[in-house]
Formats: sequence, C-alpha cells, structure tokens
Amino acid sequence: MNRYPYLVPLEKAANSLEFGGKATQLNLAIQNKLPVPKGFVLSNSLVDQWVSGQISLETELPFVLSELGPIAVRSSAIGEDSKHRSYAGQYVSFLNLDSISGIKEAIIAVRESASSKRVKLYNERFGITETPRMAVILQQMVSAKVSGILFTQDPVSKAEEIIIEASWGFGEPIASGQIIPDFFRIGSEGQLIEQRAYANKACLNETEIQKLRQLAACCEHVFGRALDIEWAFDQQTLYLLQCRPITC
Repeated sequence: MNRYPYLVPLEKAANSLEFGGKATQLNLAIQNKLPVPKGFVLSNSLVDQWVSGQISLETELPFVLSELGPIAVRSSAIGEDSKHRSYAGQYVSFLNLDSISGIKEAIIAVRESASSKRVKLYNERFGITETPRMAVILQQMVSAKVSGILFTQDPVSKAEEIIIEASWGFGEPIASGQIIPDFFRIGSEGQLIEQRAYANKACLNETEIQKLRQLAACCEHVFGRALDIEWAFDQQTLYLLQCRPITC
C-alpha cells in the first residue's frame, strides 16, 4: 500500500493533463536515462483539492523533505514547455526550501501565478481565455557550482550552433534577466567559436563545455531539434533541469 498516495514520482508522471507540461517533459527525460534530479509531482486536481481544504499534505510534505532535503517548488501547468507556447518566465518558482511552511506557501504562490496578469496577457496572444490548470513539482535542489541555459540552435539567427549562457551558482538569475552571464558559442564540430566572460575566470572549462554538448545531443535525440535546456553542474556532475522547444 502506498503510504503517500498524493505524491507521484517524476518517473511516473506521464499524463500531461494531470501533471502538466514541465513534469511530463522531465518524465520523458528520466525514461531515456537523462540526468534529472529526483522529485515528485502534485497533480493539478490534487493541488486544487489541497488549496480548498479537501485533503491534507501533513504526511507527504515531511516525507519529501526527509527524502530529498532542500527542494525547489516549480510550476507545471497544462501547455507549459510545449512546442508552440513555452510560458518561459511566466510562472513563479521557489528554490532551496527546507521548511513545511515555506513549501506550503510556495505551492499556493505557484498555483496563483497561473492567474497573474502577465499570464493572462501571454495567453491573449494565443487566443486563450481560460486559466491554465497548475500541477506542482517538488524537486531536489542541485547544489550548483555553475548553471545556466543552453540553446541547441541559435535562437536569433537559427544557425546550427550551440549557445550557452552560464553563471556561478544556481542559474535562476539568468532566466529572469537579473545578471549578465558568461557566453559561449560552439560550432557544429564542437569547436569554441566565441567566448565572453565577465569575471577574471570563465565559469565553464573545456571539459564542462563538452559535457554540455553531449547532453544537448542526447536531448535532441529524445525531444527533437532546436531546444532550450536548463542545466546545472554539482561539482563534476551535470544535471538536466528543464528541456523545451525554442519558442516564444
């Protein structure tokens, strides 16, 4: 008997109508042996029930912390990270949470972000009027030495080059535009074409760049071409945090 019926491991979260776009993308990555941090998903219907007081998570949330340590609470709405609508930067996420109260507040805030003004304006561009249903991911934090974003195709010129933006620590400031990251352009044969570092030392070395190139190739094998990938190095271990098509 499952002691924690409301927690669905990412490796079992295959239904996008229940678990949303981000969770099902991570599920597919796990099925293909890509290096995704461990985590659980609360389905959109379960999140709705919990917020309305119909169910309790008093057993589940302490288990999550004991199993994973500090966690990230992340959005996974229906349609998120899809081929035509990425919702990049539209929903909120919360990092490095280590208390039950903090996790509860984060789950509520993630759900409420689906009703935010910026999401409504984003949806209007596609003729969508209904509020997206929101599942929530509870995922192990990566103690990131360096992290960032990788595009498997230049998102501006469409050239068949890998574009990497990276910074020390966890890469949320890159995604939200809070910092200027180091920049790397990699040619189709793996050669470094361009590099711009904004400190005394670039945050990626040649070995790490080649590991990222290998991860990009594996992701394209699973998800197809022209991808937007979020990643992090925990010392020498590379983790895949998110993978979606390059889109608006």
